[in-house]
Amino acid sequence: MNISKYRFEDYDIKGYTDASFADELMAYITKDKDQSNIRYKTMDVLKGLPIRLTKKRFFELVRDGYSVYKGGSMESIKGFDYMLRSAALLKEPEGMSTYFPALDEYDRHFASLDIESLDAEGYYDESTRLAECIDYLNEHISSCQLLAEGINQLYAFILTGDCAFDEENLSAVKKIISIINKVEDPALGYDLDDDMNELLEGLEGVQEEELERLEDADGALEDILSSKFAAAANKSVLADFIVIDKLKILVSSSYFADTDEEDASEVTPEAFLALLNDFVGDISDSFENKSKTYVRALMASCIGCMPMNFENTTKLREYILGSLNACTNAAEKMALVGQLREMMAADMDLE
Repeated sequence: MNISKYRFEDYDIKGYTDASFADELMAYITKDKDQSNIRYKTMDVLKGLPIRLTKKRFFELVRDGYSVYKGGSMESIKGFDYMLRSAALLKEPEGMSTYFPALDEYDRHFASLDIESLDAEGYYDESTRLAECIDYLNEHISSCQLLAEGINQLYAFILTGDCAFDEENLSAVKKIISIINKVEDPALGYDLDDDMNELLEGLEGVQEEELERLEDADGALEDILSSKFAAAANKSVLADFIVIDKLKILVSSSYFADTDEEDASEVTPEAFLALLNDFVGDISDSFENKSKTYVRALMASCIGCMPMNFENTTKLREYILGSLNACTNAAEKMALVGQLREMMAADMDLE
């Protein structure tokens, strides 16, 4: 939608050159000396560039992306597959249409929208609808993050047992949980009577205090796990080390991190081909009967997730400049340039 902006609005291309903008992007990427930050910035820039790939070339890049994980662990390649499917809008959570009907409606609407045929009135109407969808997403993302954070903290307290709460607080927590468990339909909610309110008020501040204790210990967890885990492998204390490992995840800012044991088995040729072919087949189906704009947007989103390896910064600049040169639609290019500059400005504000 955003790249159609300058079909209906004036834009100023005076003083712009692809080479100077490529230098601007490279300065943004290389300003940070931390390699992980450079990698993330590169990914953000790549998915914001104009895409002029044939489907054949795109699928070659997809295969290269999966190939990086050959000989690695199944956990790693599954993580990449999940990320790529999410970027390609192929990963729809189970029950989304039931629990988020408005989002499901937005999804179906925009998937069927022919952006290239919109007139000015249609563009502004759809831009308003897109802004409403973004507001809806942001509101629910915040709610889900708060919910996940609360669940993780509760799980951390349960795992630490008596260490986390004194007897009085532990008794209050158990009573509250028992009341909630008696509710036949949690979706309908329940009334907070005076007794329940008193219990909750008595626990105010306890969660924050206990979480602070867990976070203070976080720095020592890695050393404990690396130095003592092997020695404990055949002893009864192994269970305690597993709990410590889970606690490190639960008190981190990775609210949706998996606490289950990772699949460390090696990627087999069969598993590699199965994941690759399933993704190629699914995204090929999603390209059917879609506009070039929509397909290019999906490709750009996917490329931003791929482990694109460049020999040096010169090669990266050549790729960026080539992408800019290949886009001959000035209105589309200026829209993308504007989006990338907004992204860079927002990132600078956070520093």
